[in-house]
Amino acid sequence: MNTVAVLIFGACENHGDHMAFGSDFIMPYELARRIAGKYENILIYPSLPYGVSSHHKDFFMTISLEPNTMINNVRDILQSIVSNNIKRILIINVHDGNIAPIELASRIIKEKNPEVVISCLGSWRSLVGQIKNFLMFGMAWVIEVKPKLPRCWL
Repeated sequence: MNTVAVLIFGACENHGDHMAFGSDFIMPYELARRIAGKYENILIYPSLPYGVSSHHKDFFMTISLEPNTMINNVRDILQSIVSNNIKRILIINVHDGNIAPIELASRIIKEKNPEVVISCLGSWRSLVGQIKNFLMFGMAWVIEVKPKLPRCWL
């Protein structure tokens, strides 16, 4: 099967008054949607909007998973996809706290299923060129794709 499964991992954390809550899964979902519009056999799975955000725990509205919980979630999702005979998986991750759990879960799945190809687009921001101020980019991106989404300052 030539299908590519696309998984999106984000986070629920407060970025401040300049960005909408949920930016870490809104932006990568839109990126995946745009990619899928240009290619065949791409299956976008629902985003997992929660991640490892313990470094944001003191900020209002942060929801954080323990690293082992994230590893288990990613591992189980990947294995379910592989069990459905999909052997090519692209992970889009925007949140730095998710990098290690995604890598560990992916390695576990690769050991069990060596024929599976798992790629992680973890620094997808580089695809848009040299951006000196990611906060401005992030705010503009969310406003573009979700113009009616309330922002914290409204």
